[in-house]
Amino acid sequence: MTILELRKQLFEYADEEYREFHKNLVPGNNEFIGVRIPQLRKLAKEIAKNEYEWHELVTDKTETKYVEELSFVGYVIAYAQMDNEERFKLLDDYVPRINNWATCDTFCGTLKFVDKKENNKLMWDFIQKFLVSDNEFEIRFGVVMILGYFVNVEYIDSAFQWFNKINHDGYYVKMGIAWTVAEFYIKHPEKTFKFLKDNKMDNFTHNKSIQKINESFRVEKDKKEELKKLKRKNK
Repeated sequence: MTILELRKQLFEYADEEYREFHKNLVPGNNEFIGVRIPQLRKLAKEIAKNEYEWHELVTDKTETKYVEELSFVGYVIAYAQMDNEERFKLLDDYVPRINNWATCDTFCGTLKFVDKKENNKLMWDFIQKFLVSDNEFEIRFGVVMILGYFVNVEYIDSAFQWFNKINHDGYYVKMGIAWTVAEFYIKHPEKTFKFLKDNKMDNFTHNKSIQKINESFRVEKDKKEELKKLKRKNK
């Protein structure tokens, strides 16, 4: 299957109402067909079963004009059966193409091969280069991968070291970090509280992290009051 063949097929599932809804959720110059994510995933799983079809699609250099096309290619890379060498090679090509938060986040959530212990360390090493990128969505990819697969004792110190070092003005970088810090707090409150007391994140990201934690129903009221005292005044 080529990108142009995919485009023709996706338009058969276009939903104008959903297109407008999704467009409002993902600001920017992105174009949408209006295909719901469950439908995209269903089709991607079908294509991923056929090695010739999926390989032709993920190596097609035709521009992915629509968000659904770009997301679809990512899902296929995640679903298809292949060895790690090939998958990481495809990821190297795909991640820099990501240009919106929705594609980024749903793609990260689809990379379930990372759940295997032998792949976990490989992915941690892989995302390092994206965390030092100048590209907003490459960094977002690295951060959301931490959120999805590395919120644990083994990686908490390294993750916080990264959050101290990342210095990017992109809104989706800042929000991704805040979201991830909040999840670290839910699972490792004492260590995360200590990080929030002394970190090098910018004021917006720091305060958003605390806000995200305080919005959680999984945090007790007295803990939320302690966290509020750590909020910084924006200059």
